[in-house]
Amino acid sequence: MALTGNHMLQTKALQTGMDDFLGKPYSVKELYKKINRLTVKALKLSYTQRKVALQKETPMNADQLKELMELDKKDLALLIIESGQQKFVVHKNIQNKMTHALVGEGKELFEFLDRGENPANCHLYKCNMQTNRLLLTQEQFEERLKEENSDIEKYDSIADQTFPAEGKE
Repeated sequence: MALTGNHMLQTKALQTGMDDFLGKPYSVKELYKKINRLTVKALKLSYTQRKVALQKETPMNADQLKELMELDKKDLALLIIESGQQKFVVHKNIQNKMTHALVGEGKELFEFLDRGENPANCHLYKCNMQTNRLLLTQEQFEERLKEENSDIEKYDSIADQTFPAEGKE
């Protein structure tokens, strides 16, 4: 991201490969918002010593960053299951729902939607991190999409109340 007082450099900065531009003077809120948007990460789910951990993982290269930024524009994220390196396209806030179900409630089975090219309902078994997929018809996917969006909204609300994000007013 380019950060300068010279607004004439905006176009040049974007042409040279910058992803965004912020001109002076700027507020801390503006800077935080832009940095937050540019620091997209994949979600990595691992299971060690009978504990489930969900972490955000930094992109490894420019292509992966570009893929993650494109997904983020659609409110999606890349979920990587550590055992077997399985990858799924999921709602970008699925971590709140998963954390609540697998850690908060200690569930052995968790269901989520793969929102990638072949819509599927996925079942994740906590004890061994296996994932089974069931491909869905478009009608089934739309129905489950509404349910999952409702669940995610509920768990996001709980997470926001429990852990207020810095930089929010």
